[in-house]
Amino acid sequence: MGVIKLSEEASASTPPADMVAIYPKAGGDLYKKSDDGVEVLIGSINIYIGGAPDSDNTWRLHVSGNDLLVQRREGGTYVTKSMFTP
Repeated sequence: MGVIKLSEEASASTPPADMVAIYPKAGGDLYKKSDDGVEVLIGSINIYIGGAPDSDNTWRLHVSGNDLLVQRREGGTYVTKSMFTP
């Protein structure tokens, strides 16, 4: 069994041998990068309702910082319709 080590880095650079970096990117997607430098999408913190993510009229729940945004895709761009702040 391996050991999990966590550290905070300034950027998502290629990790040392036998390590994996996991980090978010703009737009809410979560990526991993292994020591071979290959970046792979592993998940999203977005929830899409009523259509595909790249289709107009699709609704999206999106986490931005500490806020939850309710957005609708219009003309190729997600527009915030409501925002919840704790």
